[in-house]
This record gives sequence, structure tokens and C-alpha cells, in this order.
Amino acid sequence: MPPTPSIVRLGETPLFAETQIPTPLPGERIIEFFSDSGLLSCYVLEGETVREYVLGSTEALAEQAHYFHLNRTRTSPGGLRLAEKALAAAADLLAPVLADAPARSSIGRDGPLATLPIHALPIGSDRLYQRHQVATIPNASLLHAIRTRPPREGRGCLLVGSGDDLAPEIETELATLSRILGTPSVRTLDELDAQIGQAGWIHLAAHGIVREDQPLLSSMRLAGFDWTVFDVFQRSLSAGLTVLSGCSTGVSSVEVGLESQGFIEALLAAGSRTVIASLWDAADGPTAFWMTAFYEALTSAEAPEAFRLATDRTRAEWEHPGLWSTFSLFGESDLFRASNLISTTP
Repeated sequence: MPPTPSIVRLGETPLFAETQIPTPLPGERIIEFFSDSGLLSCYVLEGETVREYVLGSTEALAEQAHYFHLNRTRTSPGGLRLAEKALAAAADLLAPVLADAPARSSIGRDGPLATLPIHALPIGSDRLYQRHQVATIPNASLLHAIRTRPPREGRGCLLVGSGDDLAPEIETELATLSRILGTPSVRTLDELDAQIGQAGWIHLAAHGIVREDQPLLSSMRLAGFDWTVFDVFQRSLSAGLTVLSGCSTGVSSVEVGLESQGFIEALLAAGSRTVIASLWDAADGPTAFWMTAFYEALTSAEAPEAFRLATDRTRAEWEHPGLWSTFSLFGESDLFRASNLISTTP
């Protein structure tokens, strides 16, 4: 039997009257998952009401996330089958709030949801990203902050990055994007500092170094210098979209999930409205393919549609979800279009 939610109107209880929460947009459902006393629960904001669901055991979802990650690098038929089985089991647990969702869904995550590719969950004969415009949010309060802070309109594209022995394809990726976008990549810290605050669109391609003991010191190795989460917090950004491409740029560990001071949260807090980042260590080939497909689509399509097209194209090349569902869209799924930024500089 599906869980029965408790329903209140926004503002009728002290919890929602005193908490800064976003007002759902027309046709949008905001879902914030959380773990409470071993139970996976969520608040669902839609229209002028909020529903609270208790979905089941947090341990059950954590188990499926664990099985998925155990098999996401196993590209054999057995690994594919077990990874898909884990996603299907997670989808069954979350179905009461996902299966009937409207076209636009903003999803807050907690605990085992941190590195689970929610957009890849099977819903009927489709995947969630094919039916819905899906954005992942660290929490509803941050989405409220993104939607209510004064807008800053950046201009131009900023490409920053550097390949290394662990991610040699980054250099090829930067060269391809530079050709598509008509802008050179930045190679020095001085250039980064001079341009990043005014850029309307930022692409960071580098190998990530995760510091679980000191999340603020997690860094990206960028052309001879390290750029840390702490450095991001010192900036004020104007970007409509920031893309993190490379291994470990958006993750800490499967067990711990994304830290509250990670790159994703820091970039959103610094002013970027939307961030695209990997949920785990990204494979070099599929990453370069996904990024090229995304940017080719983004020159004429809006960001959510470009995300869907790039994921579809990557899935057509690599069947395993551990290869095609690596990237997720975080923050506000704006109607961001890159065509007005092509061949311009910040």
C-alpha cells in the first residue's frame, strides 16, 4: 500500500512559516528528501500545499545505492543487470513522489541520495530525465536563496582547465569546446581571477582532489595551480551556468556523499544559478563525449533540453548507467541559452 501523506498549506505550521522555502513555479514539484530516525522521508511542495511522506527505510535505499556503485564500473552484462536492478529498486521506493510528478521537478537530497543518479531512475518505460526537467538541489533553502537574490547578468564564456596523466582527454575537450564556442581557454590564475566574476557561463575542466578531512581544501588542479572550495567562497559570480568536467570535481565519497562545503554548494552560494557536475569519478571517454554533445546542443537549445539530448546521445553509445548518467544538473534549471555568449569573451 502506498504511503499516505500528511497535508498542510504553506505557512500554516511554524516549520514552514519560519523557514525560508521557495515558492514552487507553475508546473513544478519541489521534493526535499531527508533521513529521520532511520526512515526516509520527504516534504513535497506543489502549488500552495506541502505534503510529508514517510517512504520507508533509509537503510533500504542506502543498500540499493551501494549495489549500484559496486556495479557501475562493471561493464559486463552481469554488472549492467545488477546496476539496473539497483536503480529499479530505488525507483520503486521513491515512486510515491516521483511517478506522478509534473514536468518540472526540483529534488533535494540527503544521505544515500547524494550520489544516486536520480535522473536515471526508471519511471515506466522511460527514465526520469526523459519525462521531467530534473534539477537537484542541496536543500530547499538554497533554492529559495537562488530565486530571491538580486540577479547578476554575466556575459561571455570562460573556459578553464588542464589535463594530466589521470585525465588526458581534458586537453582534447578544451580544444573542442574552444572551437565550438569561439573562445580560448584560460591557463593562469591571474586570468581566472580577472574574468570569473563577470562571466555568464563558466566551464572548469580538471582533475579533482577530494579532502574529506577538510572539505574546504578540496581542489581542482588547473594548469599549474590548485583552485579550492575555499577560493570559490571568496568569489561573487554572475554565471547563469557553471560546468565542472573531470574526475571527482563534485563528489567526496559514496559513503559520505557530497559535503556541505563542496564545489557544487560553494558555486551556487557564490552566485551561479545552475551547476552541472559529476556524481562520481567520471570515465574519460564518456565525459568528453557527453560534454561535446551538451555544448553542441546548448548553442541552440536551453540547458535542460541540452542536458537531456547529451544524456540520450551518451546512453546510445554506452549502455551502462555508470557511464551515461554520471552528470547531474544542480540548482535552478533556468531557461539558460548559450547562443548569446558564442564568440564573446567576459
